[in-house]
Amino acid sequence: MTARFLYAPLLLAALLAGGCQSRQEEVSDAEMEAKLKRLPQPDKTMPVEEVGIRFVGVLKSVERIGEPKRDDAIVIGPRFSSVQYLTVAVDRITGGDENLLMAGRDVTFAIQSVGKVVYGRVQEGRRYRFSLKGEKTGDQLRYDQLSATPE
Repeated sequence: MTARFLYAPLLLAALLAGGCQSRQEEVSDAEMEAKLKRLPQPDKTMPVEEVGIRFVGVLKSVERIGEPKRDDAIVIGPRFSSVQYLTVAVDRITGGDENLLMAGRDVTFAIQSVGKVVYGRVQEGRRYRFSLKGEKTGDQLRYDQLSATPE
């Protein structure tokens, strides 16, 4: 008998006895909790304020881009790998926090799908009523909803 056949039963016995454990099994619950505590945590002491604005504007363009590339766009919802850019010429503010946008300016929104924002058929050059909602925590704004209906 060769040596490799002699050691095979010993190796099998060691595996069955738990001598070889994966690295995942070696991490204890306490170690995992310690790792999670080191991750940045949201500041729960800061009050969350809901913000929103309603405005009328003309849809100037819809760009279908694979990856987010523009830093000047207002991001709606969570970050995603594929975006569309919706550029709107803001005509007038009709309600809400007027400090969020300015009339007479173009604004670009990074959205996941124009079909989730605009009700009906999307037409560039058409006037829409928009509603933008989000949350303000301290000095950070996070927008989570944009909707538009034809005027």
